[in-house]
This record gives sequence, C-alpha cells and structure tokens, in this order.
Amino acid sequence: MSHLTERQRYAISCLLQTGCSQTFIASAIAKDKSVVSREICRNADTRSGEHRSDVAFVT
Repeated sequence: MSHLTERQRYAISCLLQTGCSQTFIASAIAKDKSVVSREICRNADTRSGEHRSDVAFVT
C-alpha cells in the first residue's frame, strides 16, 4: 500500500512532537524517509509549521 494510514499519520505527528528524527519515524512506521518528509511538508500547519495529522484527511 503506497498511501499512509490514519494511524501512520498520527504516529508521525506524535513522534515529531517528542523530537524524533524523520529517519527514526520512517523506520517506526515501515516507510521510506522521503515519504515521511513529504507527509510533513504537505500537512503542516501554515502558521506554526507543525505537522497536523487531522489536516491530511480533510484535504
């Protein structure tokens, strides 16, 4: 499956908040680090720059 699940997006958000690296997050959710990087860029809050897992399912 090439798409991220809601659970994976939530994991990215939580792990980012705890200060984990993109490489660590990628290994934790079994995806390439480029997938994590793109997810962070695509679904970041425009004001704060923080990843929002809830934004991914609205857009």
